[in-house]
Amino acid sequence: MAILAIKSLRLTDDFQRMAQAVQAPLPWTEDENCAGRMRDANGEAIICIMGRSDKEASAMCDLIALAMNTCGGFKATRKPGDS
Repeated sequence: MAILAIKSLRLTDDFQRMAQAVQAPLPWTEDENCAGRMRDANGEAIICIMGRSDKEASAMCDLIALAMNTCGGFKATRKPGDS
């Protein structure tokens, strides 16, 4: 498995600034009340995955959140009840 190594904090800072510039500040999370909808740090809806089952849409949100938030310097954590 490849190891993700961020060697420059400037990259993380730049990534956070890019998210702010498009008015979608990090961290991003899935909306607890709507599978497939993501919200930014301000609670604003930013992405809605449609045309998939709730389970698939939720899994896609998890992947997007992991990628976006990791690049933005946030540490991944498990949700309560995840194994």
